Amino acid sequence: MRARSSLAEDSKDDGTEDRLALHKKSQERASRWSNTLQGARRLKIEMRKKRLADEEAAKQAVDNEEAAYQKELKKKAIGRALELSRQHGEHFRAFQGNAMLTDIHTDWEEERTLKEELGALEKQREAFHLEQEQQAYRRALEREVAESLEREKKVSETQKERAEQLEEMKRRRLQEIQDEILQGEMLKKKAEEDIIAERTAEVKRREMAQKTLEETVKSNKYFEELKQRERQVEAEQDAAISGWAKRKEEMQEKMQKRSEEIFNAKLATRQRMIDEQARLLQAIHEADETRAEREAAEFKAKEDAKFMAKEEQARLQRQMIEEHRAQQLAMKKANEEARRAEDQRMLQHWHSSFSAMCERDDEDRRRRFKELQDLAAFNRQLAELKAWEVQKAKDDERASMQKRLDRIAHEDADFARTAIETITDMKKSNRSPLPLIKQLKAHLATTMHGEMHDEAKQIDA
Repeated sequence: MRARSSLAEDSKDDGTEDRLALHKKSQERASRWSNTLQGARRLKIEMRKKRLADEEAAKQAVDNEEAAYQKELKKKAIGRALELSRQHGEHFRAFQGNAMLTDIHTDWEEERTLKEELGALEKQREAFHLEQEQQAYRRALEREVAESLEREKKVSETQKERAEQLEEMKRRRLQEIQDEILQGEMLKKKAEEDIIAERTAEVKRREMAQKTLEETVKSNKYFEELKQRERQVEAEQDAAISGWAKRKEEMQEKMQKRSEEIFNAKLATRQRMIDEQARLLQAIHEADETRAEREAAEFKAKEDAKFMAKEEQARLQRQMIEEHRAQQLAMKKANEEARRAEDQRMLQHWHSSFSAMCERDDEDRRRRFKELQDLAAFNRQLAELKAWEVQKAKDDERASMQKRLDRIAHEDADFARTAIETITDMKKSNRSPLPLIKQLKAHLATTMHGEMHDEAKQIDA
């Protein structure tokens, strides 16, 4: 039992140590975690410590820089105090005063030169701006004149082109009219020639009809003469053969009757032919007259229609020319009005631009004058401040120097009294005070304070 319990205790101790070791490792591992609440708190504390350490280091660096800066300022102040204590002589003060006066005079000269240069620059700038404005105005005028000339050139070219077109139209119309007149004259001449030919033909036909009629009359006359001759022959035969027989007389009567019938038939036929020819000639004449009248009427109607058409075309042409001229005049008037309006607008624009430019120039001039006044006032204030600072520095320097001189004079007086007492004591003790007297005289000669003259006389005595 005792062995078993000891073994159990040993095994228990080993398990506890293992668990403790595992727990320690787990805690160490968990301590490095940042996604737990404890890890986040620990990380926050570490960051705050680091931030405080950084701030403390920055403050320490600033304090070190401030200490170094204050040390440097103290060093500079001590150096300036030593320099001022060294430069307390009257000749140096006079030289410093003269140097200050020289600086003031130089500053005044530089300021005056700067003002003159600023004035010259201002004049140059104004002259440059004026020249630029004049050049811009000249360029604008030149551009306006060029545009006006270009517009006038375009208008003149347009007018010239339209005039050429109008002249071409007039020439073409005149040529057409001349062609129509020539054609009309040719037609008229042709009609006259046709009429003359018709009249000639009519005369020829009439002459032919007259000739035919005359020939018919001649034929009738010939037949009449022939009949008369035949009658005369028959009468002569009747007279010569009066003794013929009744048989012959009857035969002759029959023959005469037959001859008369034949002659009358021939005469009637010829008369009918003559009448038919006359009627035909009359019909032809009437038809020719009717046709001539109809052709003349048709020609006159055609001529009248052509004349009316020509008149209408001429009227339309004149109307078109008048409308074109009216359009040209309206366009010219509109262009003139547009040009005048454009000139007026440009004049107003240039006037307003020039007024605005003058106002801007006046405003710039007033602004520059105010700036110069402000600059002059600032320069006066700066000069007054500088003079006040210089005067204050002089007063402070004079007061400091006076204090220093008073201190030096007091020290010199104490030194002189001490030296005189020492020399007196040395004389009383029968010692030679000559080196001290020389040193005291040299010191008094260098200081030359008025209140020390008595001591110097006393030393000489």
